[in-house]
Amino acid sequence: MSCNCENNIVESREAMIARVDAIIDRIGTSRQIIIPLLQALQEEFSYLPSEAVERIYEQTEIDRAQLISVSTFYSQFRHIPYGKYLIKVCTGTACHVKGAGNVYDSFRRELKMEDDSITTSDQLFSIEKIACLGCCTLAPVVQIDEKIYGHVLPGKVNEVIEDFLATQEVDGKPGSPVSMRKVQGEIRLGMGSCCQASGSSDIYTELVKSSSELAIDVNIKPVGCVGVCNKVPLIDVVLPDGNITRYPHVKAAEIKEILHHHFKPAGRLKRLKNSLFNHIDTFHTDITWDNVIWKPENERTGVIDSFLAGQKHISTEGYGFLAPLNIDEYIAHDGFEGLKKSTGYPQQAGSGKQHPDQRHPWSWRRRIPHRKEMGNRCRIS
Repeated sequence: MSCNCENNIVESREAMIARVDAIIDRIGTSRQIIIPLLQALQEEFSYLPSEAVERIYEQTEIDRAQLISVSTFYSQFRHIPYGKYLIKVCTGTACHVKGAGNVYDSFRRELKMEDDSITTSDQLFSIEKIACLGCCTLAPVVQIDEKIYGHVLPGKVNEVIEDFLATQEVDGKPGSPVSMRKVQGEIRLGMGSCCQASGSSDIYTELVKSSSELAIDVNIKPVGCVGVCNKVPLIDVVLPDGNITRYPHVKAAEIKEILHHHFKPAGRLKRLKNSLFNHIDTFHTDITWDNVIWKPENERTGVIDSFLAGQKHISTEGYGFLAPLNIDEYIAHDGFEGLKKSTGYPQQAGSGKQHPDQRHPWSWRRRIPHRKEMGNRCRIS
């Protein structure tokens, strides 16, 4: 039997050239778009193959020297193949002083990376150091693909790896919103960078799952920065009368009990069933008794209240209850008013300003001691 290795190599190269040409057709050939071209190339192959870079030189206006200088100057570009998953160990100041170097070495030992290799023998993981991940309160911090782990200890890296691989087997992304009937309230969940690094995405997933299982209709609303990075994950439970109960350092295992505590399941039979199972659970585990809801309010929020008291938010006005990606809600709270004034944009005749509580069904006045009703609304000038 003869070997077709040479034919396979030719076919492989032709396939690569076809993929590179498709990228060039999509992005362009001018010198100004060298970085987008290289980024697309790396996204396609997970690194920059020399043959692909050479093809860029042949088919575009970009010369070889420019390709080499740009691709070697920026640390985002890689010239060697990486594994399927990339581990990024933050070595910024906060992470460095808390032992990021030891964490990096522990990952290498756990993954059996030999000598100067940064990729495992099975091509599953690669590792690299980066300057900063932007969530210093959780130092030392590690990011594996899009999942962030805070307070990583050298002796716990095996647990981090196992947890990440488990999330790849089960889709850990937030599910679709719960089908609403008669909404009983709202749960606001901080989803800023530190929040997500502390596991807010897991809290969101558990809120969606538990509210569906318990037949409790609540509006689950991701919000931006909550202003206290060292107390996240943090949720606010908002009742229809406007009262708000705050829970810092909340865990996924506590979500069901929190929902039980504030809301009633839809339907009498469902309420009876959930109540029965809830009582049974208290005999089998101590989680219910250790739940954050049983802590006194001053113990839960005393430090947060004193920290936020007296603060005046300007650019972050509306934090904690405005959804950062909901432009309609932003406009409903006088968003872009400064832009309108500066551009002379005419207002509609007879358009009176509504009270903020009337603009959005869940935009009630916040009844937390350290929060005052919003005064001047968001302005852009």
